[in-house]
Amino acid sequence: GPSRTMWNASLSKTIQLWERLRLLLKADCANVFNHPNFAVPNTAPTSAAFGRISATSAMARMLQLGAKVQW
Repeated sequence: GPSRTMWNASLSKTIQLWERLRLLLKADCANVFNHPNFAVPNTAPTSAAFGRISATSAMARMLQLGAKVQW
């Protein structure tokens, strides 16, 4: 079947608020470019759709944001 292509990225920033208090901001993204990943082709030799790729995988772009206070 076709190869899978997926680019992931993560950004984080720690902000010092006071001497013992910090704020951590984080953003994670899976499949940044939203590239479609195609399923395997139909392998039934008697099928009219033999060798055709008729579906994609369900892995769409996902974004996750988070914040954490550390003391």
